[in-house]
Amino acid sequence: MAISQLKIRTDLSAVKLMSEEIADVLRENIISGNLNPGEKVNEYQVAKLLNISRPPIREAFRLLAAEGLITLVPRKGAFVSELSIREVKEIYEMKSMMESFAVRSAIPVIGEKEVSGLDSILKLMEEIIKKNNFKKIQSLNIEFHRKIIEMSKNKKLIYFYESIIMPIRKYQRLGLSAPSSWKTSFKEHGDIVEAIRSRNIELAEKLTREHTMRATLRVIGRLKRQKGD
Repeated sequence: MAISQLKIRTDLSAVKLMSEEIADVLRENIISGNLNPGEKVNEYQVAKLLNISRPPIREAFRLLAAEGLITLVPRKGAFVSELSIREVKEIYEMKSMMESFAVRSAIPVIGEKEVSGLDSILKLMEEIIKKNNFKKIQSLNIEFHRKIIEMSKNKKLIYFYESIIMPIRKYQRLGLSAPSSWKTSFKEHGDIVEAIRSRNIELAEKLTREHTMRATLRVIGRLKRQKGD
């Protein structure tokens, strides 16, 4: 799509738009698929559209490059990063290891309050699935997995998990593209919560790994179909 068609929040004034806000605008357009993989993100056009000087835009580009959402090519500019099967495998392997470790660490120390928090997210998921709200399903899915990480109370784990959230969101759109996958994912989430509730560490860890494995295969399958493989 053209840069001129970027979707921006109307409450962001030109004066307040700085690097973080610009990065937020571009980030959401990339993750939603409004900006396509390989598409050039023209610095001049973004500056003109948002009515802001170019230095904050360059800093926003650097932030997004650090997240793996755009690629900076010397003398050519910024491009939305291409989707890669290799990257999918690497990111989801990290996700699986972190979440499995979080489950193992959390179960011995959490109380009913934490489990109820997961129940609340599941209840919202069930309602949103009925409403067919794809965007909300994506955000609740991230919230569910983030909650499991946070239950470990391991600050370093939480920090490193946050570093892969954006790449996960980028690919999650492919893995949850079909309504049938929402229901499958919802059921798997419920099974994980029940294993956590029963304090069955081995089962919870196993279900968490299998859940991520199936998500990985869905993303890779969709990516292959897009590429015509």
